[in-house]
Amino acid sequence: MARLGQPYQSEEGMARVHVGATIAEELANLKVLTRAVANMTAVAEGLAEIEGGAELWRAQSSDRDQRRLARAARQAARDARAAARKAADAASGPVELKYLAAGEDPAESLDLDSESEDEDDLTEADLDDMEADRDDWEARQDDEALFGNTQLGRTGDLLKLQATVVGSVALIEKGALAALIAGAPPHEALQVLVARQVREQQRMTRQEFAVTPEGDLDTSQGDLLNRTVGYDRGKAQDDTHVAFKNGKLVHGPKAQKQGAVDTAGGVTHFSGPGWQIFAVSSHNQLHVADHKIGKYHHSSLLAGEDVAMAGEIRVENGVIKEMSAKSGHYRPKRENCVQFLHWLEKDGIPLDFAFGGHGEKTVLASDYVRGMDTTGVTKPALGYQGAKTAWIVAAFRAEHGEGALQTKLDKHEWKLRDGDVVDASGALVDPKLVRTVLKAKLTKKPAPEVSTFFG
Repeated sequence: MARLGQPYQSEEGMARVHVGATIAEELANLKVLTRAVANMTAVAEGLAEIEGGAELWRAQSSDRDQRRLARAARQAARDARAAARKAADAASGPVELKYLAAGEDPAESLDLDSESEDEDDLTEADLDDMEADRDDWEARQDDEALFGNTQLGRTGDLLKLQATVVGSVALIEKGALAALIAGAPPHEALQVLVARQVREQQRMTRQEFAVTPEGDLDTSQGDLLNRTVGYDRGKAQDDTHVAFKNGKLVHGPKAQKQGAVDTAGGVTHFSGPGWQIFAVSSHNQLHVADHKIGKYHHSSLLAGEDVAMAGEIRVENGVIKEMSAKSGHYRPKRENCVQFLHWLEKDGIPLDFAFGGHGEKTVLASDYVRGMDTTGVTKPALGYQGAKTAWIVAAFRAEHGEGALQTKLDKHEWKLRDGDVVDASGALVDPKLVRTVLKAKLTKKPAPEVSTFFG
């Protein structure tokens, strides 16, 4: 494959004096998230406590209501007996008692006017029922006013705190995190925040930065200025070597770790936990490892040697899930990405994963290698076949001149358009056919750096 060349500067043994500045944003986010989690925990627990108190209050109120209903039923029974006695006295004969059905209103069932036991007929139990009724009613009114006011006041305070939490994370992930938790119930918002906090903690700890429970950098665990970039050589490179087997990524034959590659426990400073950095040697060997700011960079994988491609990768049980061309040291161009993906496909790796060029939006790798741009439009000239054809066209022009190239194209009723070769109708000509026609007239060997790219 073509070479990207060496990193922009050798870093071996270099003290990264700007490490603190590099991780400043991540540390600030971690501290904000730590406070946000603490505050949202208070909101969720507070609202749960209020709801629990409301349930208890409703239960207690229900108990009072049940006691009042029971006393009302006993009173209705007494009224019924009194009415029956009066009816019997008036008729001087027996009368059939009318009993209440469960849940039936005593007044509707008896249809009495003022027939009731005289106060002199009330027993001590009857008087106790009446007194308890008054006490329960008064207690309910007092509790309802006190609980209602307390609940409203505390709930209002907690909702204000929740709004503060949302505002505090407004700058994280360009506002996406705040939007995610803004309308969520507190317990769901808390789960989102905790997951994000844990991820940021892992971003730091997996890079061997010690952080305090409050989210601050624990400088007592080591001086940031003592972090220097290391380079792998010999056995160290064997341990990062990755091979291909049955369409999957596996650790190299000499690597200490064997089996399928999985980046779940890895980290990169840019993409965070679950990712690792990679570099491809000029001998087409893929190397993968963790990224640690100030200690282990893309240049560390191959000791600053020439590479063909570099970036970040996420792998699950040997299967590539995502990949990017993110490498501040090598800065791959689109042609480097295209040739690397083409090489993977030739080696049996399915291109069914998301791929993002350096600074480009993510697209399906198979679409990227065929020329899809960041807007979702496929431009064959940007793909592998189009780029290879452009190389042959350039080689023909260099050897025979522009006039001879135009004559050859006219003979087949072809023309160049935006880097592509099209026919008279404007349809794209098969790149392989174009290369076959033009290569037949090439006698000079192309420049090594070009032929290596498409070799």
